[in-house]
Amino acid sequence: MQKKFVLKRECKKLAGKFPYESEKEGWKGKSYYRFAYDENVFTVHEDDDFITAWADNKVHQVKIAIADEGASFLNFTTREDLLDEARFEQALDSIRMNASAVKTVANPEELV
Repeated sequence: MQKKFVLKRECKKLAGKFPYESEKEGWKGKSYYRFAYDENVFTVHEDDDFITAWADNKVHQVKIAIADEGASFLNFTTREDLLDEARFEQALDSIRMNASAVKTVANPEELV
């Protein structure tokens, strides 16, 4: 199985909303949507946050698993998620730089 991050613009929401036929999962009365990436189609449960984010144009990338049997939806990232991650990394870098500066001042013999 290969996991891929795919940009939203590389995916297409296919027409229709389909009812689950199996009651095994306990999803009687629930439906799913189909999405395509290249020749692969994956499904997403109607109650998944992905559906709302897609409709609100907030999805930036989609994580899918591709196997011989087809594709499976794993997760998604919004633009805001990516910005939050960048801000977090920036804060960590700032902490590392400050810790490095404190170490230098704490050991003045290293300055000589």
